[in-house]
Order: sequence, then C-alpha cells, then structure tokens
Amino acid sequence: MRVALLAGLVLAVTAAPASAAIRVDDRLDFARTDGVPLAFPPRLRVFCGPWEQGVPVRSIHVRIGGRHGRWQLDAVLADVRRRPVVRLPNAFVFDAPRGAELFAGIGGIEASSAEEEARGRIVFERARCGPRLRLRVRVDAVLGSEFSDGEPVAVHGTFSAAGGVARRPLGRVGRDDCGPRAPLGGAARRVPDPWWQHALPRVGAARD
Repeated sequence: MRVALLAGLVLAVTAAPASAAIRVDDRLDFARTDGVPLAFPPRLRVFCGPWEQGVPVRSIHVRIGGRHGRWQLDAVLADVRRRPVVRLPNAFVFDAPRGAELFAGIGGIEASSAEEEARGRIVFERARCGPRLRLRVRVDAVLGSEFSDGEPVAVHGTFSAAGGVARRPLGRVGRDDCGPRAPLGGAARRVPDPWWQHALPRVGAARD
C-alpha cells in the first residue's frame, strides 16, 4: 500500500522533551513473483544507531510492520555514502556488516537481499544521520527466500524520509519484535520501547 506519512517522534533533550517530525514518502511495492502484492501493517520507525547490539557500526534503519508482517532496511552509513549502489546478493558476516540488507517477512514468507537467489540492486540517493535525518533509496530487486523451498519477493520503487532524527546511542540497543531474525508470530522477547524506538503513527492520506 502506498501512503504518505507524517510521523512524529518525541525526543529527549536533557530533562525537557522536545518534538520533531519525520516526513516519509513510501513508494516501495512488495509482491510475490506471481504479482500478488504484499501489504504490511502501517507501523513505522526510522532511526540511526549501531547495526545491532554488540555491533557498534553506525547505521541507518527503517522498520515497517511488526510481528505479523514486516519489512526492514539496514544500511552501514559510511558504506552507502561511499558506494551508493548495493548489488545483490550482498552477504556478510553478522558482526561485520557491509553495504545494506533488505528483509521482508509475512505469511510464512521470509526473504532477504543476503540470500544467493537475490538479484538486482538497492541505490542510496541520500543517506545522512545527525540532527536532520535524510534518506532516499531506490530498489529494483528480488529478495531470495531464507527457506530452501520458499518464495522470493519482488521489490520495486522508492522510499524517502527526512526530518528530525531519533538515534540509538551506541551500546544501548535492545532487539525487539522487529529485529532481523525475530520469528514472525513467535514468542520473541519484547524489549520496552525507550524514547528512540517510538512507533511513528500514520496521519497522512492514501495516494494513488
């Protein structure tokens, strides 16, 4: 589903809260290879921080959906600024991330840009953290299934986000149910959301 999103984040600045906004334009289409579209719940997070707990590589992250269906994009900031085109498949050791990884999981389908069957490319037209987040990415790819007899996922379109940024401090990361390998619908341990993990509510209108 293509929607325009205006998302609000509550940021902690010393003892007094302040407000910021991130403007999101999601034009990414996910589909089975037979053309049947995949729709994800409209729960969204955009943030900067380490790659994951114990891997303090500065990265930018997008999360859409939740335990019953999600897609997520993780990118090493220095890599995609230096080499903005990530060609698939792009596999790496878990604690030495390189480039970017795109994952989609819903209804028994789990597919990733790291699998051997993945093909295509992810192009980072803008990627910046700091006081004002900027992200624009274009995807023309097929994600390979993480199961030997599973379905791949076709992904096409663009995603952009701009505005105030929520950052995860290095060394203070908790994996939640949107983590890259949390089982869909499973009994993943829920980590309480600190201020930098607030979900971004949809307040925009559907576009054609």
